[in-house]
Amino acid sequence: MTENSEYDVEHSKSCITRANLSFLPFEGDLTGGDVVSMSEFSEASEGGGGVREPPTCQELAIEGECLTKQGDHKEAIPLLESALAMGTSDLQLLSVLWSLLGNAHFYLGNYELAAVCHSHDLAVCRELGDELNQAQAYCNLGIAHRKVGYLQRARLCYERYLQLCDKVEDLRSKCKAHHNLGDLHLTLARLKLQRDKLDDTPEAKEHLLLAAQYFENHLQFTRELENRSAECKAHGNLGLVYELLKNTDKAIDHYEQKLKLAVELANKGSEGRSYCCIGNCLKATIQPEKALECYSRGLNIATEQSDKVGQGTLHCNMGMTCEMLCRMEDALEHHKKHLEATKELENPYGQAIALSNIARAYEYTNNFNKASEAMEQLVKLHQNLKQEGEMLSDLARISRLNELRGDSKPTSRGGKVTWKKLLRDKHKKQRSNTAPVARVSGPGRGEGVFVYEDVSKEAEDSSPHGSSSRDKPPDSLSSTEEAKCDSGQSERTDQLELSQSLSAEECHNTTSQPCVSPTPSSQIRSQAFSQNHPSIYKDFGDETHKEQMQHVQEFLESAEESEPVDLEVLGLQDWDGWMMAAKDLIIPSNRESQLI
Repeated sequence: MTENSEYDVEHSKSCITRANLSFLPFEGDLTGGDVVSMSEFSEASEGGGGVREPPTCQELAIEGECLTKQGDHKEAIPLLESALAMGTSDLQLLSVLWSLLGNAHFYLGNYELAAVCHSHDLAVCRELGDELNQAQAYCNLGIAHRKVGYLQRARLCYERYLQLCDKVEDLRSKCKAHHNLGDLHLTLARLKLQRDKLDDTPEAKEHLLLAAQYFENHLQFTRELENRSAECKAHGNLGLVYELLKNTDKAIDHYEQKLKLAVELANKGSEGRSYCCIGNCLKATIQPEKALECYSRGLNIATEQSDKVGQGTLHCNMGMTCEMLCRMEDALEHHKKHLEATKELENPYGQAIALSNIARAYEYTNNFNKASEAMEQLVKLHQNLKQEGEMLSDLARISRLNELRGDSKPTSRGGKVTWKKLLRDKHKKQRSNTAPVARVSGPGRGEGVFVYEDVSKEAEDSSPHGSSSRDKPPDSLSSTEEAKCDSGQSERTDQLELSQSLSAEECHNTTSQPCVSPTPSSQIRSQAFSQNHPSIYKDFGDETHKEQMQHVQEFLESAEESEPVDLEVLGLQDWDGWMMAAKDLIIPSNRESQLI
C-alpha cells in the first residue's frame, strides 16, 4: 500500500512567479531567495535592531506557502488569511492564496471552508481567463464537495475538469479526471444500493457501468504513462466494479492482474488486499476451499504487516466461509478474533458485525444461551450508537432465540423489558407510516459486511491539487480500487424513523442515554467552523471577482442538491481497502483462479 500520491504537482502555482502555468512539477527554491519568517520579524521588532516594516501580502503568502510545504497547515492558515485581508491587486497571487488556504483547510478536515476557498480560486481564475488553473480549481472544488457530501456538485466539477483537461490535452490530468469520475459513480452506485436495500437497481447499474468506463480509460492512461503503481490500483478499481456487477470472471481477472503487479512492486499491502478480493469472488462462486486459501494468504501478510484492520476483516471472511463448509467451531474462532480486532481498533460498527456473526454461529450449533448473550451485547452496542431500528431487530431476534430454547421469560434485565415493550407499542401505533426495514443480503449487504475506514492508507487522488507548496500533492478522492460496497453497515440512519418518533421523556425513562438521532458529521464540522471563521471567506474579493463568484455559485446550484449526504455515517466516505465478503451472495460461474 503506497502512502504517497502517485502523481506530482500539476498546474503548480508559485507565490513569487505569480503563476507557473507549466504542467511539470516546479523544482528549485520557490522563494527565489531567503524568506523572512513571521517569527524572525517578531524577534527583530522586540530587539533593539531597529524597526522593520510589517510583512507585505506577498511575504505573508510565501511564509504560508513554506508552512504548508512542511505540513504545518494549522500555522499557515492565519498567515494566508492575513495576506488575503491585506489585499492585493495581483489576481494571480490572489488565486495562489485562495488555493493554498483551501488546501490547508482540506488537510485539516475543514471541507466546507475548503470548498469556499476553492470557489474563490475558481472565480479569480475565470476573471483571469486562465483555463489551466481553472482546471485545477474545478478539481479541488469537486474533491471538497465530494468530502462534504454534495455528490452532484462534485460530479459537475469533475465533468468540467475533464472537459478542460481534454482541451489542453494533458495526459496526466485526463488520467486523474477519469479516476475521480469513476470513483464518484461508484460511490453513487453504492449509495443507491444501500438506500434501496436491493441486490440490483437500474440506476445503480447505470452508475456502475459508467464507473467501469471511466476506470477502463484510467487504466489505459496509466499504461501510456508507464505508471505501474497506478496501473495496479486501476485493476483493483475495475475488479471492484465488476464484482458489484456480479461479473466475477472479469473481477477475478483484474484482481489477479493487481496481485501480479503488487508482487512486482513489492507492495505487501496491495498483495494482501488482492488475495482478500479474490477470496471474496471465489466464495461468491461457491469455491469455499479456494477462498479460504486466499484469505489465509492475505491473513499471513496482514499479520506480517501488523495490520489489525486487515486481520479483523479476513477473520470475518474466513468465519463466514467456514459456515458455508459447516465448520462451526472454526467459524466461531474466526468471528471471535474479528471481535477482538475491532475492540482493539475501537470500532463499534465492526464490533456489531462480529457480535451478530457470533450469535448466528452459536444459533447454528443450538447454543441458544450463548447466542442470546451475544445478542444482548449487540443491543447495548446499538443503544450506544443510537440505532433504534437496529435495536428493534435485535430484540426480535432475541425473542426468537428465547422461543427456540423454550424460555418464556426474556433474558434482558434492568428495565429493558419495559423498553422493549415501548418500542413494540410505538411500532404498532405507527405501522401504517413506519415499517421496519428488512435485512437483505446481497453484494456488500447483510450482517457480515462492513468497511473499515482509514483515510491515511493507499489514497489515490484523495485530496485537492496542490500548489507548488506541497511536496506530496493529493490527487484523488479515495482509494476506490481498495473499496467494497458496505451497503449494510449496521443499517442506515434512515432506519431511525422509529427512534425519532419517540419523545424525549419516553427515551429518558427507557434508556440510560438520550435517544436522539445522530447529527451528521458534516453538519457538526460546519457548525464548529462557522462559529469562528472570519468574514474574509464570505466577503473578501467581491470587488475583484464578484461577477465570477456569482457565476460559480449558479454553476453549483444547478446541481439542484439541497442537502449533503453524510457519507461517514453511511460508510462511504473513505476506506482502507480491506473488503468483507457478502454473506449470502451466490453467483454461478465456472471460472477458477489460476493463482490458487
